[in-house]
Amino acid sequence: MLRSGTVVDRRAGPNGAEVRVAYPDRGVTSDWLPVGQSLAGGAMSHSCPRINTNVIVGHLPTGIEQGVVLCSTPTGNGGALIPSHLDETVTVFEDGAAIGYNPQSGVLNVVGINQITIGAGGTVSVYSGGNLLLQISGDLDASVAGNLNATVAGTATVTAPTVNVNASSAIMLNSPKVTCTGTFYCDQFKPNQASAPTATPHMTNQDGSGGGT
Repeated sequence: MLRSGTVVDRRAGPNGAEVRVAYPDRGVTSDWLPVGQSLAGGAMSHSCPRINTNVIVGHLPTGIEQGVVLCSTPTGNGGALIPSHLDETVTVFEDGAAIGYNPQSGVLNVVGINQITIGAGGTVSVYSGGNLLLQISGDLDASVAGNLNATVAGTATVTAPTVNVNASSAIMLNSPKVTCTGTFYCDQFKPNQASAPTATPHMTNQDGSGGGT
């Protein structure tokens, strides 16, 4: 038998989420009922209706006090979620966080999240056919145990008040030309050829002065 009621209490039971459901038309409240999940056994999922949520309960023929919550149903009193498109699948939480995907526009939105943690024991790949925009109000820290490789087809630009590059062994610049528009400070300058300690030119100013010495 299927009945419609309202969640009045909830808890984490021995086998997952459980709720008690009130049936106003009968003036009774059910015993603790398990909440049906989309996945159970092997892959598992968890969801628990909030207090005052309208639910449909399937009661077993062995007794009205036994059953399982099948689903939540929106009512005119609240709980109705109207997405931007009928084909969109979206979940909105009490704190305003939302996760939704619209297959018509191909847009995935994850908004209002306080913290995101991604853990992977293998490779994490991010592919973008367009632009990738990062807007960070705090720091960006990267710790790489191996090599850090960046291949750029266009121009690589770093704009910052101060740029510090600390290398324990050497910094290699493989470029036919290195231009410094400001002041260049070098504690020690040595030619690359060990057999030619007076190799010319060393450096030439932008106006051609200096003679490469």
